[in-house]
Amino acid sequence: MCNPRTGHLQQALHVFKYLDIHTNNVLAFDPAYLAIPHPTDYPHEKHIHEMRVLYPDSEEVIPPNAPEPRGLPVQINCFVDSDHAGHLLTRRSHTGIIMYCNLAPINWYSKRQTTVETQHLVQNL
Repeated sequence: MCNPRTGHLQQALHVFKYLDIHTNNVLAFDPAYLAIPHPTDYPHEKHIHEMRVLYPDSEEVIPPNAPEPRGLPVQINCFVDSDHAGHLLTRRSHTGIIMYCNLAPINWYSKRQTTVETQHLVQNL
């Protein structure tokens, strides 16, 4: 966004053309919530204390003119996982991330991690 080029404009126009063609499409989200443990079942006080030690001056700043929330709250969850040398032939690791808005996946990422040459590591040690 700080240095747009002609290709960025073309892609933005492509998005608008797609939306113009698909005017009857809808995006539906599952309004259900992910079942997570009740706060009394999870010892979150320890984690809150650790965060306050790491970030003692942090606080949530809410603007004084912020509107009152309407409707039900939205639950956003992010799950991350990776394996170590999971590919049997190349021994490369794999990383995956998926984000949910309530129970609808809104973003995901999966990639095999790059390898590091062993010879390069030995020379630097």
